[in-house]
Amino acid sequence: YAGICLFEGTNLSVGRGTAMPFQYIGAPFIDAYRVSDQLNMLGLKGVRFLPAFFTPSLSLYAGKLCGGVQIAVTDRRSFAPVKTAVAVFYELRRLYPEEFKINHAGKKYCGLHLLTGCTQLTDPAQTAQDYFTRIEKESRQFSAVCKKYLLY
Repeated sequence: YAGICLFEGTNLSVGRGTAMPFQYIGAPFIDAYRVSDQLNMLGLKGVRFLPAFFTPSLSLYAGKLCGGVQIAVTDRRSFAPVKTAVAVFYELRRLYPEEFKINHAGKKYCGLHLLTGCTQLTDPAQTAQDYFTRIEKESRQFSAVCKKYLLY
């Protein structure tokens, strides 16, 4: 859930209404085999992407067959859920530039903006690496600020 929830700001199903919510990502327009191959080629640590087909019983695409991936964590110590989700986001945007949509993109209260706390993911000029750089910088700043409050 920590990373995959950001897809709730898009037109992809996160598997709500299945036996494995937040372990699937997909939509009727997704080619499960192509996407799983492409995502695995990213070499993300601690995770594999398996081709998956699912039919949500509620929420987005209820009753419709979706192609997509099952997210299989292979090493929870090296798995970075937010970084993984962001990498998947950018790859899906690259693979499906016409079909993959951000809900209410460009509007002040875009759901993705609320989920991420920024507008960077909806900016087509930004790359995944730009986003990772921002995350790392802001994480270091936050760690420095909160350090004096940590007792242990």
